[in-house]
Amino acid sequence: MTLNDDITLYLKTERAVTVQDVLQYLRSRDSSVNDEQVTDAVWDLARTGGVVLEYVGPATDSISEYLKFWERNLDLYFVIGISIITLLITSLDPSSFPLVALRWIFGTIFLLFIPGFALTETLFPKGTELDNNQRFAMSIGLSLALVPLVGLALNYSPWGIRLSPIIVSLVTLSIGMSLVCFERRYKVSNRLAQSRHTAHS
Repeated sequence: MTLNDDITLYLKTERAVTVQDVLQYLRSRDSSVNDEQVTDAVWDLARTGGVVLEYVGPATDSISEYLKFWERNLDLYFVIGISIITLLITSLDPSSFPLVALRWIFGTIFLLFIPGFALTETLFPKGTELDNNQRFAMSIGLSLALVPLVGLALNYSPWGIRLSPIIVSLVTLSIGMSLVCFERRYKVSNRLAQSRHTAHS
């Protein structure tokens, strides 16, 4: 029986395990098994669809504590950062050359990607529901849908369809969705961590 077969057999009896659990199980059967062999075998199984790898963050007592795990939420910090920079650049005088170039760059990234990405992450907070290509395509598609909808809503408001109200509305929407996504990710992370603990208690 190969290492992959051993891992597959073990996973059939366990609901949720870490790579460390798999390593301990295999070492109980064969003490010569090392970390690198197990890691390679798990990645092989993941590539062929034999296992599903999922990030399970630690259970935290509050959302403020959860936000300290910046690597888990780096994409949302990126959304908030780009949104704020875009808002600042569009509020400055665009007549000078560097500002014009920055305005085009950040404005294009913001309008074509950021609102849709924030909504995608809010709808799919676990991170395993879509692959990177699907997430990228969905982000652009939703951005192209959201921008006209915001413009349509502003058309019936006192502010009308002008640059400043559109940017402020989209920035507010993007940051608002990012905050909702933080909350949803926090709940998902705690739920997964608790279910992981329950499976082995």
